[in-house]
Amino acid sequence: MDLVRVLETYRGHDRIIRLSTYVCMFVSGDRKGLAFDRIRAIATDLGGCRVILRLFDDLPMLFYNLSYGTGSKEKSTLLRILNLLTNIINQSFYPVEHIAWLADKQVINTDSKKWWVLGVMIWALSLVAEILK
Repeated sequence: MDLVRVLETYRGHDRIIRLSTYVCMFVSGDRKGLAFDRIRAIATDLGGCRVILRLFDDLPMLFYNLSYGTGSKEKSTLLRILNLLTNIINQSFYPVEHIAWLADKQVINTDSKKWWVLGVMIWALSLVAEILK
């Protein structure tokens, strides 16, 4: 079964959790009522699950970036520069998100909101770089 194969992988888990989060957010919208509040709570928990899972993505991302190196095998200089920029942006996302999460859990004493905003900004830059590629 295709769904089973998807769920057997980390990326598959992430995609299903992300899809479920967005479906819950879409269904609940800004509607009032206990049922919609519960669906929003599920979306929040699923989003939190993805944050927890990303706590362990630093090293695989670092390994990927190091294996890419300076992109000397790229035929296009522009693509090489964009890939290097994307790799740096993506690598910087993880520590920022970890700091925000640790602040939320009151492990470190800092304002988590500014770190979450910075994380969203990094994520948006990554999207722009991917679009440019």
